[in-house]
Amino acid sequence: MYPCMANSRLNIDVCERIIDWGSTVFSLYAGSTITMTRQTYWCTTALVCSAWRTRSQLNLFSNVEPRSASSHDALVAALKSNPHLSDYVQSLWLDSRKE
Repeated sequence: MYPCMANSRLNIDVCERIIDWGSTVFSLYAGSTITMTRQTYWCTTALVCSAWRTRSQLNLFSNVEPRSASSHDALVAALKSNPHLSDYVQSLWLDSRKE
């Protein structure tokens, strides 16, 4: 068990389900035009506590689809500065069209 989860009132399975819930795009508030993407959700859950970071990063990097040159560059920079993240990549979709 993760150190910060030892004192948690939530079971680790519940925490993982909360993190994995980001696999769909959802609206923050019912009837609101504000939406949160999966990427934003997992970036947010990664900041909850250190125990949530790995699971969030696993979800965030499992299926990567950079849609622009700048997002491609950001991905390359993230993988270069954090090589362990490349272990989480299961699929990578690169579009050859220019921005």
